[in-house]
Amino acid sequence: MNAPLGTILVVDDEREILDMLTDHLEDEGYAVSQAVDGEQALEGVRREPPDLVLLDITMPGVNGLEVLRRLRRDHPRIPVVMITGIEAEALARSTFKMGGSRGPARNRASGSTGRVIGSARRDDRG
Repeated sequence: MNAPLGTILVVDDEREILDMLTDHLEDEGYAVSQAVDGEQALEGVRREPPDLVLLDITMPGVNGLEVLRRLRRDHPRIPVVMITGIEAEALARSTFKMGGSRGPARNRASGSTGRVIGSARRDDRG
């Protein structure tokens, strides 16, 4: 078996979305771990830092914006791609200001996820 293209932590509180993104990324050649909430995501990054985090914005408890803030503070070199099922321009602007990359809408994620991830990883290296 070939080595994975990289490791990605997918964070989403909706199991269906989490599994869809995981299946797609694994098919593309990535090693994928999952978290169903913000606390689990932060613990996963502490335990084994991924090459990239694919992060839902709207989650109960510790939401994606707070996870992004903590990741930027504690792990500034890990690229974070934000995903959401809502269209909110002000929310998108605030995630960019905090250091997140814009990701695909969750219901359209599989078609453009690879391009977004590649772009986020390149941006972080350069």
